[in-house]
Amino acid sequence: MSLLDNNFRTWWAEHRVNSAGYGTKHYRHRVVGDLTLDCDTWDSQVTASATSVVRQADDVSLHVPSDDVGAPRAQAGPTPQHLLATLLGEYLDSSDADLPSVAVVAILREFGITESSARAALSRLTKRGLIAVRGSRRPPVYHLTPQAIARHRSRMDHFLSFGARPPRWTGDWVTVSFSVPQSGQAPRHAVRKALGSLGFARLYDSVWIRPGSDSGPVTQALHDVLDDVVGSRWSVMRARFDEEAGPHGPAAAYDLAGLASAYEDFIARYSDLRVAVRNREIDATRALVARTSVMDSWRKFPDIDPNLPEHLLPAPWPCQAARDLMLEIHSALGSLAEARLIQVATPYWPDAASWITHFQASENGVSVPARRGRR
Repeated sequence: MSLLDNNFRTWWAEHRVNSAGYGTKHYRHRVVGDLTLDCDTWDSQVTASATSVVRQADDVSLHVPSDDVGAPRAQAGPTPQHLLATLLGEYLDSSDADLPSVAVVAILREFGITESSARAALSRLTKRGLIAVRGSRRPPVYHLTPQAIARHRSRMDHFLSFGARPPRWTGDWVTVSFSVPQSGQAPRHAVRKALGSLGFARLYDSVWIRPGSDSGPVTQALHDVLDDVVGSRWSVMRARFDEEAGPHGPAAAYDLAGLASAYEDFIARYSDLRVAVRNREIDATRALVARTSVMDSWRKFPDIDPNLPEHLLPAPWPCQAARDLMLEIHSALGSLAEARLIQVATPYWPDAASWITHFQASENGVSVPARRGRR
């Protein structure tokens, strides 16, 4: 807009903003379905009618039936916010570390992210409670919150251990059925979002399933969303399918063909990198971007793959091949990527070497912080 409008360019450059706000907006797209977008607004000091609005999608991970062309597909975008969350989760493991904003800008510059986008990513992660400003220094200094540290450790365990062993299968499925009055569009959307975040897939219009028997989290989520919605009803059940592997069984709720294609695309994308890693052709500069890219691409799979038992999956199923490729690259490049990150951050963050580490996968697939010998 600055290129097209002189007034806007002046207003934006001088930060002539009367008020700012943020929140979320919900939309129904005719192709991808329900969308929840972060929404930032800035009102002009010049005229009450001038408002700038920026909408940005966060990560979307939903399970849908393959024949439901009107529903959202599993997708994740490499936004600066998404990338920064990956970097913080991979290479920091203490809420005591003071992280200067200028160091974050320098780090994201390695990935082609502009300064304005880097600062916007910091702002968004602050709003989400993953990082917080330390004191009132200028330029600002951030730190990971203790809650974020716990979440990062849990998520890294989840990412790196996923697919390490077949799921323990009992044949149980948690099944949810709900009914919301026709006027209840917002609570209906909230229920679907909650179910998607808990790994449920829509089998039929208002019947959602997920493998396993733990119904506690979804029961609480439904209480939270629907208890105050007049006229709503819901049930949580544990079910077994008479024809589990048939065309009317639970696997029909998932886009397994699309998921297999995503795994195959991942393997094709990073196969040449694995060859270069084996030939020791990757230096520290390339290692940071390459390793982060691999994890950023892999991290969607544990969230969108329902981890079904083998007898419900098409053969051959490419999850294990994709995981082996990811782990080989991730493990081999860990120390090099850490070294590059320290090199980039130290001019702006003298203590960087005391805090930057990297996660690695142990033999049983669970991630542990790499040993630090510098502190």
